[in-house]
Amino acid sequence: MDDQASKVQRENWDWALGRVYDIPPDSQDASTSTDGAGTSTHVRKVGLASTHGGAASAGVAAGSREAQQLNGQSGGSSQILREEQSRMRVAEYSTLKHHASLHAALEPLQKVPSQLVDLRSEQVDAAAAATTQRSHLLRAERKLEEVKARAKRGFLRKLRGPSHAVKLELELSEREYRQLKGNLQDMEARIHSLKSDEDAVMKLEQRRLLLITEIDAINDAIFIGTTLGWPEQDVAETRYLVLRVASDLLRSELPREARARTKLAQAQATCAELVKELQGALQHGIDLGVASNTKYTKQIGRGSSAIATARGMEPRVRTAKTLSGRMYERGAEARSIQAEIRPIGKLEIVELYKLPGRKHKGALSETDLYHSVEASYAQARHCAQHMVYSLRASRAREKQARALLRSLDAETCEACDSLREVRRSIVRSVLDASSRSSSATLVSVQRSEEEDVESRLQIEIGARARLRAILLECAEAGRAVDAPPEDEDGAGWELLT
Repeated sequence: MDDQASKVQRENWDWALGRVYDIPPDSQDASTSTDGAGTSTHVRKVGLASTHGGAASAGVAAGSREAQQLNGQSGGSSQILREEQSRMRVAEYSTLKHHASLHAALEPLQKVPSQLVDLRSEQVDAAAAATTQRSHLLRAERKLEEVKARAKRGFLRKLRGPSHAVKLELELSEREYRQLKGNLQDMEARIHSLKSDEDAVMKLEQRRLLLITEIDAINDAIFIGTTLGWPEQDVAETRYLVLRVASDLLRSELPREARARTKLAQAQATCAELVKELQGALQHGIDLGVASNTKYTKQIGRGSSAIATARGMEPRVRTAKTLSGRMYERGAEARSIQAEIRPIGKLEIVELYKLPGRKHKGALSETDLYHSVEASYAQARHCAQHMVYSLRASRAREKQARALLRSLDAETCEACDSLREVRRSIVRSVLDASSRSSSATLVSVQRSEEEDVESRLQIEIGARARLRAILLECAEAGRAVDAPPEDEDGAGWELLT
């Protein structure tokens, strides 16, 4: 009984070990013995079973690690795939069909802007002709009233009626008045019909703008980056973006010229006051006889001393020095805004401590003071002329910039239309291919962050280069107008500065 119980306990223990180490209970190893009764006895060695179980557990652990690595690799590849799919945009067939239908609806409306411009031009011409016709009608009406008044003049003429000449003149005046009035009514009817046509064309223009807005929205949703297989789309898009950025930069440059011209106008007004002050100082010297060197001969009773001469000219000179500083300040502000403005010429005004009668070893005589103020007056007149030419050059630069901006805007619109047409041809090609293979594949890959930064940098460089060329043309236009004044010797700014 003890042997039987121990045998059953051993079998239960072996069964438990088999469950732990995944060993099937009916498996037989090489050490299977058969007793005398012919029944097979399973002899399991615990040591062998333990060794087999340890190897199995190690295999399971290694398999689990490999599975985890494979799962990690598959997870990383799936993450990359998801990122790639997020960067790729596949256009749906319905979206492409809607895009094509919008372009088909837009095609008959391409000439609407030119028709609108022609209608407005005709309307302006008709309004001008109607205004002229109204003035003619007003003169004819006044003439008719004068003829009627002349026909009714006098008591005897009322009794016997107007003469034949007066009747004929009255009839001609009435006929002319009726003809002019009829022409004016026809012109007003023409203006009314033109306004009705303009309203109808404006509705078509609004419809065209709505279609363009919807098409651009679809294009922005489809073409999010590089279009695979269609490099011409990327080229057209880059050209349009460069022109658009250059147009925006040039439009932002226009107020700078206006601000600089405002400062220059302030400097010109200050220079005009400066010229008046110096002119007053010169007139004081002329009145005293300093200019003609007759102060101590013929005009000995007026301003008998040098101190009197200095006292009369000192307020003018002091004000002129203050105004000169203000003028140079405004000129420096203008040049800080617009570098194309040339600097103001040199203006030297005598120092107050050098006036006659001062206890200074460098004090001037009355004649030297007058000559110094005279030289300052000539320099101030040159500065005033400089302001005139600088303002003229500034206006020329702005005029040239506005003309180039209009041409650049037209080129930008043309590039936008070209880009829209390229995208339309791409969509049409994809639809034609899908009609044969029953699948639409228009794939657009969004640029990475580095590629996006590089693309924006290239667009900025191209726009800056285009803006630089335009500003050089504007500067040349300003220099052509900023012609220096010529004196008798043929010298220009160099002699006066």
